[in-house]
Amino acid sequence: MAEGEPLILMRLRLWQERERGDLDEGKLLAENKKLKEDVKELEHSKQKLLQVEQVLQNQLSYSEDKRYKLEAKVAEATDECCVKAKLLRKTSEELRLARLKLDSMDSRVYLPHEVQKSATQDEKKSQEIEYAKCAKEISNTAKMIVSDC
Repeated sequence: MAEGEPLILMRLRLWQERERGDLDEGKLLAENKKLKEDVKELEHSKQKLLQVEQVLQNQLSYSEDKRYKLEAKVAEATDECCVKAKLLRKTSEELRLARLKLDSMDSRVYLPHEVQKSATQDEKKSQEIEYAKCAKEISNTAKMIVSDC
């Protein structure tokens, strides 16, 4: 306040400052009330978030348990698959060897038959040669008889 101001002006100014202070106090009270409401809302939101977090933690725990169980099943299935693959390889090798043995047995079965067939053909050729010789001899003998007559 200036020194040369009349008393009325000074009082007016004081009153205005007090009014301004009252307005500021009213604003502060309203803001304080609003902040308290905001704090309540934030606390409520915090509780909801904590509940959601707990649900998510439970779901995560359940999912991890399920994952570990599935991983164990996968490991078990993999082991079983490996055992079956080894058994399949072993069985395939045994089958291959059995087929080779069977083929060799078939060859032996066919071999005597082929030998027998070949021997029979040789015998037939020998008989044909003998028949041809006999026929030639008979023919020669017949010619001699005819020429003697």
